Amino acid sequence: MDSHQSVPQAPQPQDVRPTPDQAQVVTPTIGTCDVPHYDGLSYGIHPPPIEAHAYEIKPSLIRLIQSSKFLGNGLENPYDHLDYFERLCGTFRRAGVPEDSIKLLLFPFSLGEKASKWERAIQSHLVKSWDDCKRIFLLKFYPTQRTHQMRRNILSFQQDSHETFHEAWERLRGYTRDCPHHGFTREAILSHFYWGVAKEQKWTLM
Repeated sequence: MDSHQSVPQAPQPQDVRPTPDQAQVVTPTIGTCDVPHYDGLSYGIHPPPIEAHAYEIKPSLIRLIQSSKFLGNGLENPYDHLDYFERLCGTFRRAGVPEDSIKLLLFPFSLGEKASKWERAIQSHLVKSWDDCKRIFLLKFYPTQRTHQMRRNILSFQQDSHETFHEAWERLRGYTRDCPHHGFTREAILSHFYWGVAKEQKWTLM
């Protein structure tokens, strides 16, 4: 072999630099998915950013809200809770602070036990307004079977033997208040009441 013959050289590695996008890619390692991480804005009810420069919610208002928590135990009426909560929020007024934002900010404080766990599991993008919040709250805690039961109470209304005329009327009105979406007209409710009261008291409705 000619000693002067050139010997092929091994190719030298090129200096390849990652692009900015490539540099940000992190290869997952074993156990990466087991590492806890917190993303508090993905779940739960969060108000949109409030543009007011300065506002303060008094601790006394938060204490009032927390004193009557909705627990989600099936014995409470979610309509009553919303009514009480909105009355309390109505005591807070600040220029530049939207009422909806304040309600969304404070509503989680009004929930406890099962209801609080439900709120923390809500996907945040589902609640963009106070109307959204009320809608999903009622869908969760006023189930369809409860609506059907309240409608049956109205349809099958009968005055009890120990009830006065006015007590019977208030009981029927209570059914309609507890289920505002009952779907009956005022005339239909009066008709059910007429046929449900004792015979000797029907004359008061004529």
